[in-house]
Amino acid sequence: MYEHRMRLGVSQRKIARAAEISESYLSELENCKRVAPPHATAMRIAEALKLSPVEANYLSGIAESERGAQLHDAHLPLRIQELMAMLRVSGDRLSADVLTLIKEKLQEACV
Repeated sequence: MYEHRMRLGVSQRKIARAAEISESYLSELENCKRVAPPHATAMRIAEALKLSPVEANYLSGIAESERGAQLHDAHLPLRIQELMAMLRVSGDRLSADVLTLIKEKLQEACV
């Protein structure tokens, strides 16, 4: 979302108002501090960002997938749920080295 907003050259405030969400909520979404929004909210954000129909459907699909995964993780302790959500949101931006380090640390904890 951040990249699209920067491409448009608009503020978080403008996108948030157009999408009928708070600026802080948009900031948390952009900074991977929130799990993806519900479908209707994702579509309002897509419209505010002037995404193409393909991009809007992609955003909506990611949101649905993340929210479904969140329900799947509901039985886990809250700290683990939060970690899983962060990995889902930022996983594709993490380098191989960071992912390897996370895996090693988890393996150490399981021993």
